[in-house]
Parts: sequence; structure tokens; C-alpha cells
Amino acid sequence: VNTSSSDINNFWDFGDGSTFPGVNPGSYRYDSVGEYTISLTVEHPNGCVSPLFEKQVTVDDLPFAAFTIPDENYCDNDVVLVQNNSNGASTYLWQVSQSSFASTDFNPQIPFPSEGLFDIVLTATDENGCQDRTVESLLVGASPEIDFRIDTASVGCGDLEVFIEDRSSFPESEAIRYDWFLGDSLIMSGQDDFSITQTNFLTEEVAGSIRLIVESVNQCESEVSRQFSIPAFEADVFVPDARFA
Repeated sequence: VNTSSSDINNFWDFGDGSTFPGVNPGSYRYDSVGEYTISLTVEHPNGCVSPLFEKQVTVDDLPFAAFTIPDENYCDNDVVLVQNNSNGASTYLWQVSQSSFASTDFNPQIPFPSEGLFDIVLTATDENGCQDRTVESLLVGASPEIDFRIDTASVGCGDLEVFIEDRSSFPESEAIRYDWFLGDSLIMSGQDDFSITQTNFLTEEVAGSIRLIVESVNQCESEVSRQFSIPAFEADVFVPDARFA
């Protein structure tokens, strides 16, 4: 900033071959790192030229902000571990659009609780306060919204009828997988209500489970499991009243 008084002509030399004829040049950007001498010459109204005013400045390398995101498919509720590839920085600030997330970790774990297109922003700062900034976009898909209800009815000694009512709001047309499991065994594929009969030959109650796994076309997967219990087997034992003479 030129604080000279009674000036009529001003001449700035930035030490890199660039000059400016005026009072205040404002900001100036150097293209290369190094030591530079900035000089100001002022000509007064009487034609006298003021002594040359000089000041040394040092231009350092800017830090380089860079990071990579693992090349995977991401869904809501996923946590993303980014890889910081920056150089020349001492501190880092991570931010995510449409989110209050902020971190100063070198390699943060970033949670994405909802679907959408997000910008991950990294600001790298060196010890001199110089900064560089980079942005990468990440598409987060929606996991299928699924649910079902179980009703049971006893149909005999140790037998149980299990009725499954699918209450999912996710359309089967947008799924590449829609599988039902009894325990670990696949029993059916598709979006529909159905029933199964389970038999228990033991004299104590046994637990069972129905599991639904749905995977969407964007490769996001959801899983829901429900428990039911199979009543104990109760066998009637007939003891004849046998008498021998």
C-alpha cells in the first residue's frame, strides 16, 4: 500500500520484470517461488524524485491439496475412508456439502447417513498460511426400504403355520435380488405374501427366523429378520390296562 504524501507520479517495480505506473497496484501475484525486491519511486510536484523505497518479499510454494475416494459403490449409512495425497501442508480441513461434517484428521472417516450427490472439500494449509483447495463429488445411493410382518397359528402337535406379510415400500421392479430365507436356507424369491408350516419333534419350544434380503439396481442392500417360535411336540402316550391271570 502506498502511504506516500504529495505524490504526483508513482512507479512500482515488482522485481520480476513487471511494473505498475500508479498510486496503489492492489494485489500482485508472482508466478514463481523466490526472493523478490519490490521498489517504489515517487516524483513530487516540484520535479524532485524521492529516494527509492524497497522491500523484500519471499514467495513460497503453495501446498498441494489432493485426495482419492476408493472406487466402490456407496449407499446411505456407509462410512467412506478417503485417502489424503496432499503435499506441503501442515493442517487439513475436510467439509462435505449438505452436511455439518467437518474434520481436521489426515485421513478422515466420513459418514453419509442419506442418499444424494455430495461434494467432499479438502483445504490444505501450510505453515505460512498459504492454502490450496480441491473438491471431489460422491454419489451415494439409497438402500431399499423393506419390512415384513409374521403371524403364526398352531395347527397340531409341534406344527406351526407361519404367515409372512410383505410390507416393503421398495418395488420389486427396481431390485436385482429379493430373497427370503428360513434360517440360512433360501425358500423363496420375489415380493409376495406367503406361508410355511414348521414342525417341531422336540419336547421343548424351538425358535426360528425369517430373513429378507433385497438388493437394488444401484447395488445397495437391505436386510430384515423376524423371529418366531415353534411349540413343543406333545405326543399322547396310551398305556393299556393289561391284566394277566
